[in-house]
Parts: sequence; C-alpha cells; structure tokens
Amino acid sequence: MKKLVLPMSLFLILAGTAVAQTGTGTVTPGTAGNQSDEIVQFNNLRITEIVSAGELRAVTNYDVPNPCLKFETLEQSRGASFPCPVPLGQSIAPQIVYTIKTGSQTIFLLRDRSRGAFADFGVNDRLNIYGFYDADTNTVEALILRNLSKPKERQFIQLNNLDIVSISSSTTPATITAVQNFSHPCYDYGSEGNSPARSMACPMPLKATGVDETRFPANLYRKYVIEVKSGTNLLDRNKNLIGFSQIAPGDRVNIYGLYDEDTQVIEALILRDLSKPSQREIVSGTIIQVNADGSFVLRTDSGEEFTVNPRLVTGLRVELQGFVDRVSKIISDLTRLLIKR
Repeated sequence: MKKLVLPMSLFLILAGTAVAQTGTGTVTPGTAGNQSDEIVQFNNLRITEIVSAGELRAVTNYDVPNPCLKFETLEQSRGASFPCPVPLGQSIAPQIVYTIKTGSQTIFLLRDRSRGAFADFGVNDRLNIYGFYDADTNTVEALILRNLSKPKERQFIQLNNLDIVSISSSTTPATITAVQNFSHPCYDYGSEGNSPARSMACPMPLKATGVDETRFPANLYRKYVIEVKSGTNLLDRNKNLIGFSQIAPGDRVNIYGLYDEDTQVIEALILRDLSKPSQREIVSGTIIQVNADGSFVLRTDSGEEFTVNPRLVTGLRVELQGFVDRVSKIISDLTRLLIKR
C-alpha cells in the first residue's frame, strides 16, 4: 500500500469524467508499492460486494461515456479516456469486476461532495473512484471514493388535476391516495427545485388497488401516494391558505413536491385544492341513463360518471333551444337548456 500525504481538499471527483484539483499533494511509495501502477479514475461503477471494512468490489457501467480515464501524474487535472482494463484471463468484458481497497488516508465523498465514510457505501451504490490501479491484482488503491447514490437524489415535480380517493387521517401528517387522468401533464423542476418547469413523463404509477375502477378505470388513470406534513403549504383555488380538515376525498388538487423514485411517494411541499371554495363547472359528456325521478347519469369526456339532478321545480326560469311546434305546443330536439337560478 502506498503512503499518501494529501491535504483534505486535494481532489473533487466530478459527476462526469474529470477530476478537479484544488491543491498540491505528494505520494510516497511504500516498500510494498508497485512503481508501475497507473493513476486512473473509474466512473459510475456499481458496488457488488462489501468484502471487509475498507475493501469492496464493483463493476463497470458502460451506459455512461468514458467510464475509465488515465492520468500521467497526480498534478494532471483531466484524464484521457482509455479502454477499461480487463483482468487477466477475462477475454469478454460485458462487466469488469474491480477490487477497491481503501486506507486511513482515502478521502470519502458523497454525491453532494460532503465528507463521508466507508460505512456510507453499500451494495448497488454507484461510485466514482480515483487512485492507483494494479493490473497484476486487478486492484485499485483508492485516493478518493465518491458515492453517487447518497444522499439520495430526489426530483421536484408538479402533478396537476389529481382526484383524491382517500385520506389516511384528519390531521397531518397524513397520506393521500389520488389518481390522475392520463391526459394531464406532469412537470419537472430539477433536483434542486429551481430549474424552469419542463414537461416530463409522469412518474411510474402504483398498482390501482383500493381505487373504484367504475369511477377511475385503470386504463385511464394513474394512482399516486402523497405525504402531507405539518409544513406543507395548503392553498385553495384562489391561492388562499386553508386548513387540512377542509381537504376531502373527491377534491381535485395540484401537487408540487419531492418525488422519491424508490418508494414512489410524493412529499407534498404545496397542495392546492382546486375544489375549494366550491364553484360551478362546465362539464361535457353523454347521458347514459335516465332515472324515474328525473335525474340522469352523465359520462364525461374524461370517462367519469356523475348522477345529475337538474331539480326542475315549478317557478324555475329556463332558456332553451329546440324545434317549437306551436300547433301541438311541443318543443322537441333540445340542443340547449339553460336553467336560471
């Protein structure tokens, strides 16, 4: 193992393919060191095994460009791309397994470049490594190890026009189950929440268990779980603050928050209830059933079904359009009926 003398901020391994150098360091080979070791950076490896405290194994990922870089000296700030070295005896390299050893002077970094520790690295984590590669043993002596998977990167997103199916509690914290028609878009605000909104493919929905498919057919709606906390901003349609108790199943909402791809849960930062205060809406659809009490069932263009009670009573003022037979005193084939209340 080489003896390293490194200042704390010697290197920052970037998310891409370069190593930025912020200081000057020296490396003093130990008696067991191999003078032919190459200075390399391997990008976006995936950890497959934690061998022991201080040693792990990881495999290459060819989904990223230039996964392997070589440096002539430690002072060189940018490496040159080269074919990832293949261990002796391995002729085909769909994935190359490397053994990575760390020591007391290895610098551990997290995705946000804060300091970490070996304990922060686990199986399936992605990492960048900068250090000395020994071709004889297929081992990298790590100068810097950066975990690209931690802390977990979450996405700021906005989902519009979700219909609330259920609410777990009358007070926060609470979990809301909601569905969104496939026709409505989703927006991405980046990992920091300060990027301009851009249209995105909506997050993968959950299985539609516990959802009334007569109201929300699975082929038309996506199901999501939303966490509402005490710090969530709750707004009505007019962007006035409201209490959580005013939000109810059946309400239509917009959600802005953090999406966790692993748990498929959205942590709501802002919830805007478009159903509060109540207002009349214009709805288009097809009458699919007429009831004896004068009500009828309307299937909307979005696939929802509503029972409509026009409440036609004596003295009600109406305006209509149709064929007027003044002899028979019949108006037929209505194309417009306006109830004036």
